[in-house]
Amino acid sequence: MSNTKISALTSATTPLAGTEVLPINQSGSTVQVAVSDLTAGRAVSALSYSSTTGATFATSSGNVGIGTASPQAKLQVLTTLKVSDATQAQGNVILGDGGSTSFNVGIARWNGSTNAAGAGGLGYFSQGTGNSGGHYFYTGDASAGSTTLRATIDPVAGDFRLATGNLIPVTAGKGINFTANTPASGMTSQNLTWYEEGTWTPTLNVESGTSPTYTVTRATYTRIGRYVYAYAEFNITAAGTGLLRCTFPYPPSVNRNNYGTAYTQLNDANYYILICSGYNTTYFRFSNKDGNSSYYLNSSSLYASNNNLAISIEYEV
Repeated sequence: MSNTKISALTSATTPLAGTEVLPINQSGSTVQVAVSDLTAGRAVSALSYSSTTGATFATSSGNVGIGTASPQAKLQVLTTLKVSDATQAQGNVILGDGGSTSFNVGIARWNGSTNAAGAGGLGYFSQGTGNSGGHYFYTGDASAGSTTLRATIDPVAGDFRLATGNLIPVTAGKGINFTANTPASGMTSQNLTWYEEGTWTPTLNVESGTSPTYTVTRATYTRIGRYVYAYAEFNITAAGTGLLRCTFPYPPSVNRNNYGTAYTQLNDANYYILICSGYNTTYFRFSNKDGNSSYYLNSSSLYASNNNLAISIEYEV
């Protein structure tokens, strides 16, 4: 009888139905044994299988274990799992870069169409010497297979570095926490939750009377946490009448006595440094000190021919 592999049987006889017979030579005599009798009617089980290297394979309640006889999940491996494939293609989850002993990539998931490490990947975490043991995060075009490094974690210093984009809190009021620092006794918060900078449109008017005519030549502000720093310049072309006041870029939390200073030329042709003093949480006023007396600046005191008024304020919101 010639030798025939099961895989060489015709499609009509595979898979085996159990009615086929196999010749077995026993003590010089050949007997026929039905395939169904090879397992004595029992299903083949891999329970408590041991290889020559000592690894165990077990099934228990539908779970599969390698290196453990009592797996606690559908697949549990003790103690190390290594998966290596040079085909780093779309949809693959790979732990190695294709070599039988080379696992420098760590763990990665590729969504791209090329085999380059990290190409088109959602995440690429290097633990090998090739990338100094750091963690590298990539994104890419799945169709083009391009690679873009987005962020890294330095394994020595522990620094998180953004290669592209910004660090953006997705919830208002969340930011950077500095609780590792030793605070002063009056500390109320160590969260930095706000940063903003830009331009604003200040308004000059009077409590009653005629507001001045002017143009805003510059107005910028920066907000860091709860503090606002603002600067503005005006060109005055008509002084008007009444006590002069100006708006804020952000309303202050409470009215305060002093917000900053202003610099301008008054109608006596002299230049003065004024105090930006409290009025309410919508406006601040300008006060001047003449000798031993202080007074709020009346718009009519402004030099009315191409005069510049500059203000610099800082306050808490």
